[in-house]
Amino acid sequence: MSDDCVGTALVTGGSRGIGAASAIALARCGWDVAITFRDQLDSAEQVAAACRALGRRAISIRADVARPADIVTMFDEAQSQLGAVSALVNNAGVVSPAARVDEYDAARLDRVLTINVRGVFLAAAEAVRRINRPWRRGRRHRQCVVTGSGARGARASTSTTPRARPLSTH
Repeated sequence: MSDDCVGTALVTGGSRGIGAASAIALARCGWDVAITFRDQLDSAEQVAAACRALGRRAISIRADVARPADIVTMFDEAQSQLGAVSALVNNAGVVSPAARVDEYDAARLDRVLTINVRGVFLAAAEAVRRINRPWRRGRRHRQCVVTGSGARGARASTSTTPRARPLSTH
């Protein structure tokens, strides 16, 4: 991998699951990694330690993507400690917890949408503002990865309800 393809990656929801695996994979490929977490400091520190064990710089940042100010702060902190962010893995998400559609009330739905939709959108917008600037040798450097492991959705039925079948192609 050339020097033009690595830099600092910011991984939201990087303390466990797909976010943790993404952070470690990025470190393995030569990226320095900023891992964000909301509640699980110990897990985030373990992921950062795994990245450092691969010879990369890694930090953990407490941030809640439901708060627009935290989104700006996580980019600022990553940049001040690791250098300009050149990639975003937009992984933070919730199901809150998984439930049937009829078990969701407005407050629960608002929380899910705030994190899984608004948070993802605002983090991506902040990344574009920061990444889409001249970088090395006068070129523009664009790397923005958007994923969504947390938005698994609600179950619309129980196991006793008939499931939809795929449409026939003939």
